Amino acid sequence: MIEVVDYDASLANRWNQFVETAKNGHFMFNRGYMDYHKDRFPDRSLVFLKKNKVVALLPAHGPTGDGVAPGTITSHGGLSFGGILSGRSMNVRLMLEVVEALLGHMAGRGWTRLDYAAMPHLYHAFPAEEDLYALIEHGATRTRTRASCALRIGSFPGYNKSRKNLLTGARQQADIEVGEYHDLATFYDMLCEFLKRRRGAAPVHTHEELGLLVGRFPENIKMFAASRKGELLAVEMVFETPTCYRLQYKASSEQGFALHASDLIEDFLIHEYGQPGRWVDFGTSVMPDSQLLDKPLIQYKESFGARVVLQDNYRLELSPNC
Repeated sequence: MIEVVDYDASLANRWNQFVETAKNGHFMFNRGYMDYHKDRFPDRSLVFLKKNKVVALLPAHGPTGDGVAPGTITSHGGLSFGGILSGRSMNVRLMLEVVEALLGHMAGRGWTRLDYAAMPHLYHAFPAEEDLYALIEHGATRTRTRASCALRIGSFPGYNKSRKNLLTGARQQADIEVGEYHDLATFYDMLCEFLKRRRGAAPVHTHEELGLLVGRFPENIKMFAASRKGELLAVEMVFETPTCYRLQYKASSEQGFALHASDLIEDFLIHEYGQPGRWVDFGTSVMPDSQLLDKPLIQYKESFGARVVLQDNYRLELSPNC
């Protein structure tokens, strides 16, 4: 029998230890990361035990007051994705037990809907999609699909001709240096100006939130910059896991944009910093207002040799008999 326990702070150490060893673990699911915005995302995370041993976790939150139906739990609207975190011994039979226990727990709590942002396979140490099978087996339906783009270092199609020519020109026309960067305040100012200029948007994180997270996870959240003779041209923030480098934020000055300085940073990540076999996740390509495919943006990512990886959302409605 699977026992389901509502997460509370007394379980933080067990939770974090499991995240560290899970076959689809990610530092975003460490409580030091998840809890930074718990005031906006009321926690409904669950711990699944078998013979008092943790076998799975569900990072989740309750309704956030933005039109979400009462009785909904979401995994996870405050992170890039969510999903059930699995131990390395997880198999289909055990996952079916976990999901059956989850549904029983939801019914007991009066929760009637699970919204589920599935984790892309890029973040799996080895295959970990038993959750999707079990959810679909119980009637989950796909509610949204977004196109993300990724390449695997050491095994990808390579840059297209246009991207090669632009990179060659960037190297020849300007003495640009690329390397790690540590001035978060300067980067954040550039990021705010860049997002406003290019997309009429603002960063998801505040400066204070990013400072907190960088301080807690310095080995996972890193910045890389391109500069010329002391002039900062572009900076990218990268979320690093054992399987993947995610390009989380990027910004450039107008001069840096004209010189393709961000291209040089991404080339540095792919060919100098990154380890062979790991993925580079360029993220989703959607227009902010409509959430439709941003064709110019995805074509830019594909020019590096990245190809589409789906990022899917599912919904599971509890039947009245649960």
